[in-house]
Amino acid sequence: MQTEEMDTVIQNRAGLESAEQAHRTGTAVLSELGRLDLGTEAREVAAQLPAGYKDALANAEGSAEPVTKEQFLSRVESALEVDREAATQLAHAAISAAADAVTPGERTSFVNALPPEISGLATWS
Repeated sequence: MQTEEMDTVIQNRAGLESAEQAHRTGTAVLSELGRLDLGTEAREVAAQLPAGYKDALANAEGSAEPVTKEQFLSRVESALEVDREAATQLAHAAISAAADAVTPGERTSFVNALPPEISGLATWS
C-alpha cells in the first residue's frame, strides 16, 4: 500500500474531509501506538508501512508500563485535539488501516502484540 492509498483508507473510514487530515490522523495515532510496549512488533509492522507512516510508528519510544485503552485514547484526544468519540473513531480507522497495509502473517503478529483492550481497533468490518 502506498501513502496516498493509506491516506484514502483512513479518510474513508474516519469520514474525514481531506487526505491531509487523514495523514495527520494516521501519523498521530501510529505515533501514540508506537509509545506502547509492542516489543519488536512496532518496527516489524513499520517496515511494511508506506513512507510517512513508517517513521511515526517506528520512531516512538515504547513504554514499559501497560497502558489501558482509556489512557491510549486520552493520548489520541490530546494529540489530535478531539473528544473521546472522535478519538475512538480516528484510532480505529488508523490502526485498522495499518493492519490492512501489512502481510497477513504480520497483521496477526501485530494484533497479538497489541494490548487486548486495544486490539479490537485493528479490525475493520
